[in-house]
Amino acid sequence: PIEWDVPVSVFGVTVRPGQLIHADKHGFMVIPEEDEEKLLEATEFMDEMERKHTIVPGKEGAGASFADIVKAMGEAGKA
Repeated sequence: PIEWDVPVSVFGVTVRPGQLIHADKHGFMVIPEEDEEKLLEATEFMDEMERKHTIVPGKEGAGASFADIVKAMGEAGKA
């Protein structure tokens, strides 16, 4: 039988109706209800860090040597 609005267990983790989850190729996590209010601020911070320290050095590193890429990533981390 199919049931709606009931807790489910996924890989040993209980997810209740209405809970937020994050899922990607690495797995999933249930966002604790007490952290939901801070979620937007946290995701904006993580997005900024990824753009600054991963995407930009990666784009700028096209055709560069490994040593130059490592140097650029180190300099980006100091900013």
